[in-house]
Amino acid sequence: MEIKFKKTLRLIFVLTVLFSVTFIQAQPHGKQGPRPIPDSKSVTAMVDNLSQELALTKKQKKKVSDLYTNHFDLLREKIGNDNNSRPKREVMEQMQEDFETEVKSVLTEDQQKQFDTYMKKQKLQRGGKGKPRQ
Repeated sequence: MEIKFKKTLRLIFVLTVLFSVTFIQAQPHGKQGPRPIPDSKSVTAMVDNLSQELALTKKQKKKVSDLYTNHFDLLREKIGNDNNSRPKREVMEQMQEDFETEVKSVLTEDQQKQFDTYMKKQKLQRGGKGKPRQ
């Protein structure tokens, strides 16, 4: 009788653990939905970081800062106040590609290569999905 009780207890324990693990894995992890569009303070920090990585001149830094500001202003304009009505992925990817091309136009050849590496690294750190840019 005692052996059946122990087996039953073990079975209940195993089933409890299995259901707990399944339930925990089914829960969403972290924030869901799109990231917020950076504000001017965030843009300044991003450009400062990029400036250090690429050794931008003051003139380049100013132009890149303007490009970042204009890019995020355009995003805000396209999205409006409703964060759930974002443009389609293809539109967003094209905007990103155009933005990166504009930034590269301000950079030297060496800085362009460093910029590509920097952007890939940033995407990986953010847990970016999709194919890496060429």
